[in-house]
Amino acid sequence: MIRFLPDTWREALLRPLAMAAPDGNVYVEIMAPDERFVFVALLLLVWLALILKRRSRPAARAPLVLLVVVVLAFVPWLATSGNGRYFIPFLLLVGPLCVALVYWLPWTRAARMALVAGMLLVQGYVTLDVMPWMSWNLGSWREAPYIDLPLPPQHRAVPATYVTITSMSYSLIAPQFHPAAHWVNLSALLEDDQLSVESRRAHELFAASQRLFLVVPSTKFIDEKGQPEPELVDSIDKQIGAHRLGLQRPAVCELVPSKTMARLALGKLENASPTLVAKVGFWICPLRFPVAPPPAQERDTRLDPVFDTIERSCPRFFPPGTAVTAKIANGSLRNYAGADMKLYIFDDGKVYYKYWRALNPVPIASIADVEKPAFAMDCGSIRGRSGLPWERTL
Repeated sequence: MIRFLPDTWREALLRPLAMAAPDGNVYVEIMAPDERFVFVALLLLVWLALILKRRSRPAARAPLVLLVVVVLAFVPWLATSGNGRYFIPFLLLVGPLCVALVYWLPWTRAARMALVAGMLLVQGYVTLDVMPWMSWNLGSWREAPYIDLPLPPQHRAVPATYVTITSMSYSLIAPQFHPAAHWVNLSALLEDDQLSVESRRAHELFAASQRLFLVVPSTKFIDEKGQPEPELVDSIDKQIGAHRLGLQRPAVCELVPSKTMARLALGKLENASPTLVAKVGFWICPLRFPVAPPPAQERDTRLDPVFDTIERSCPRFFPPGTAVTAKIANGSLRNYAGADMKLYIFDDGKVYYKYWRALNPVPIASIADVEKPAFAMDCGSIRGRSGLPWERTL
């Protein structure tokens, strides 16, 4: 996943300042402006001015040591993920670093306190300015377990392999199962295990598992016995069939009600029907492996050279060998999940790409232009991604 990785040295060097921008997808998906690195930069300029004026080194070395540690931590972070969740220990250090840099300024105590208060006010304002809060939370974390799930004893006592298919994996329920249980989410796995090491390992795990289950949130397509309706069973089988998985037939899913899930779906439970509340939770359904894969979807292989040319032109955003061609209503598509990118070839002969943050597909060229020997795609101006936050277009 390259979602937060800088594309240029300029973006990497300016990442601490870019994190102050009230934009999403800088170092986390949501808007989370962090002004503290700007404060550190400004305080360092003040220190530098004082050093040049006095021609002497500052007495405080501890803040400088902490500063060096934080700066050096940026290197492996930006080289590996750039994702803020993996930088939290150092993000926690930046606040004390700001206060330490202020503390050692040769100013009056009142002036230093006023400066710290000003920094708090600025950071507090931009935090309030990116409302609404809680918009990315499934629910409030009040007490454990975070998702109420009264599991049947066999799932607590006996290890098994559990498969999820939703993009939201509900991993918070995993600690309630047997500690030796295995978990696999299919939403980002390639169907062809020849193209993906992760898919190959998942299929090997399925083959070695004596107990294999699907865990999926219950939906409104539920019958009177708490089982998924036949149409939903067929839809799930179609989704997991490419991984040679299939639900046992007839479906014999266990419905595990969850008040947490019911609150998310229905709101206040006091106003909801008890019968309806009892149907909201998770299905745990036995799986079969291997089953016959669904018939291969017919596609026009004549388009493969066009896709391959784009991949060779911009391998960072269209990594070769990581996407399969799928037929869509008016053309063909390759989805590069690790790069958040989609590549379209439409029936009218036009080639488009779409980054996940962009509003609409962006034209690249016609098929005829891509097939020319001199074709080269501009990989440095990806709409929705390239540049600093205030330079990006959607």
